[in-house]
Amino acid sequence: MKKMLFLFLLPSLLRGNLLVHPTRVTISEEKPVGRVTLKHMGLSSERYRVSLKFFRMLPNGEYEEVSAPTDSERALLGRLRFSPRSTLLKPKQEQVVKVMYSGLHSLPEGEYRAHIRFIPDGLASKLD
Repeated sequence: MKKMLFLFLLPSLLRGNLLVHPTRVTISEEKPVGRVTLKHMGLSSERYRVSLKFFRMLPNGEYEEVSAPTDSERALLGRLRFSPRSTLLKPKQEQVVKVMYSGLHSLPEGEYRAHIRFIPDGLASKLD
């Protein structure tokens, strides 16, 4: 079995001004860098910050934020790098964000997950 990293992208659920594509990124030994495109749909400029979280899916299909995932959940918290880590977007402007994990060879085989949020700076302190 190969090592695969799955990243699920969560724009801030409180605002609808940001389009994110794709909503899932896969990183592997063959493809060590993922790319995500952000497009700001607001009427004024906005700075977005990248935030890494981990969510567990509940039996009813809802997500629960987990601050201390178990080893069996194979979370990638603290192991990913982003470039840029924040970006100022004008209305209708796009930005590509690179997602990298350099220690892929040191992980045991399996699937690993993380959830990435793009949060407007004005809301960042309220959500962390």
